[in-house]
Amino acid sequence: MDPTSRKLWLVILLGILSTTQNHLAKAFQRQGIETLDHVRSKIDHTTAPFRGKPKRAWIYVIGILLNQTVFIYHLFTTPLGGTTAVYTSMYGVGLLVLLIYSWKILKEPLNRTELTGALAIFGGTLVIGLEGFFRPALDMSWMNFDATLLAVGILFVLCGLIIYLSLRNGSKDAIGVGFGFSAGAIGAMDPFLKGVGQTAGGGAAFGPVSRGGWIVFVASFLIGALAFVIDQWGFYKRVRANILVPTFNASYIAVPVIMQTILLPGYRFYWSTFLGLGLLMIGFVLLGNFNSQFEKSPTEPTEI
Repeated sequence: MDPTSRKLWLVILLGILSTTQNHLAKAFQRQGIETLDHVRSKIDHTTAPFRGKPKRAWIYVIGILLNQTVFIYHLFTTPLGGTTAVYTSMYGVGLLVLLIYSWKILKEPLNRTELTGALAIFGGTLVIGLEGFFRPALDMSWMNFDATLLAVGILFVLCGLIIYLSLRNGSKDAIGVGFGFSAGAIGAMDPFLKGVGQTAGGGAAFGPVSRGGWIVFVASFLIGALAFVIDQWGFYKRVRANILVPTFNASYIAVPVIMQTILLPGYRFYWSTFLGLGLLMIGFVLLGNFNSQFEKSPTEPTEI
């Protein structure tokens, strides 16, 4: 195996580890949410008393810690010579892990439609991953720094407009789509901008080598936190998880591909890119029923 292929496999592995940890964090938060229900019932007299035995608090705490440390994997993608699109395309694998965890540990049912969706996601992820071996060697330092920041700025304005319009619409499904798309697109900019910061000024160092690179690199952490806030804000608005989660996943995978197609010289859509993204989108739609298992009742705060 040549060094380039070996590095690509490492980027794919990092993507799989990242999405697995991220989705396990969601599972642990959902599994331990009863702890917060128990605490809230003790301090908030307007809340109905909690019924039943609360889960152990450490399950929820572990979920939070796992969610807040996923960024570690982002740091290694660009120094290994990978692109953000390959890394984020593995995000669908984590949803499969979440499904299996729900089935085996939380004893949730798994029907034929959900299994079909899981296989579609696996197929789409496999196609996008293998596609990377047939692309020419690409370096994110080739992207024009100013043009990249402009494109990211336009994306943020677009996401802000989508959130505003969804809130104006008032429909929970419209809010779910608007917040899901925006949280996923902005969340994808976390690893994307880390790569931009690391390559600004040339090279692909573990840490930035220029002042502008450091600014973008540090800002990526705040952007990741912003995506988390939007995600939680959406659930605070009582949107359906089976609307927000698939939309989040779809934009998280698709937006870096689109950004690299526009900004990275030599990066373009192949027929396999369309096939892989299509399978992923179909899988997310079919898994809508699975995601709804992570909803809370309309009278309780929703968390996944």
